[in-house]
Amino acid sequence: MPLTSERVAQNVAARESIAPKKEAVMASFRSGKALVKMLYNCEHSRRWNDSDLLERTCREVSELKHNHYLKASSMSVLMPDIPLSVFRDIGFLIDMDQCVVRGIFTGDVRAIAIDKEGREVKWNPSQKRYMAMNPATNKFDIRTDFRGRAKVTVNDTSRKVESITELTQHISQQFQIDQSMQNHNEIVVNYPAKSIQGIIVTRNRKPELDGLDDTILEIVPSIKGMVEKQLGVSLPVFMYDCVQGTLEELSR
Repeated sequence: MPLTSERVAQNVAARESIAPKKEAVMASFRSGKALVKMLYNCEHSRRWNDSDLLERTCREVSELKHNHYLKASSMSVLMPDIPLSVFRDIGFLIDMDQCVVRGIFTGDVRAIAIDKEGREVKWNPSQKRYMAMNPATNKFDIRTDFRGRAKVTVNDTSRKVESITELTQHISQQFQIDQSMQNHNEIVVNYPAKSIQGIIVTRNRKPELDGLDDTILEIVPSIKGMVEKQLGVSLPVFMYDCVQGTLEELSR
């Protein structure tokens, strides 16, 4: 179909609306304020059905669409030029300045959302409400309310710090000592849908994932399309190299 002047103008406007997000992502990354919410684990696609693995992403997007924000969500901060492991292979890049930071930890603390009874809760996309874990059935089948409480498990490899600056200083100092890939950190935040700046995919996250780059990239259009359909925003895609500690925009 030939492009009309109107369609050309629409395409230009769409590109211009995305450009500030790209610039903001790189500025956040360079200043040590780029948060990532990792959602999809491509490693498991060798053993399980992809539609099952997209369930976590579908649940996240559904909750964002219905409530416009997520409470007590686990993320990590990236550091420029410092090799850093993250939770999974594909996720969201988040603008820290639009989030409410609830807790900052140097390592994995397995933060889980809980209701007032202390039960783990998850958002149910089909019922559009929160459901609690039922110990009798081992399923999330108890209707409940979620007010933003979270349970964390601090261990010998993690500790709580008071600020992002303290966390990034810790990461930098640790890298200077061992010159190795740093374990993922965990930051618990409330984040609004409007804080999502882009989609992130990883490279070199684990040695055993070597050769999965193409598989990871094949999943991105499904996630990108889901976000665009449900949240009404077209997101740029960025590649994070865990070994090099670099972030770059992928060609659209």
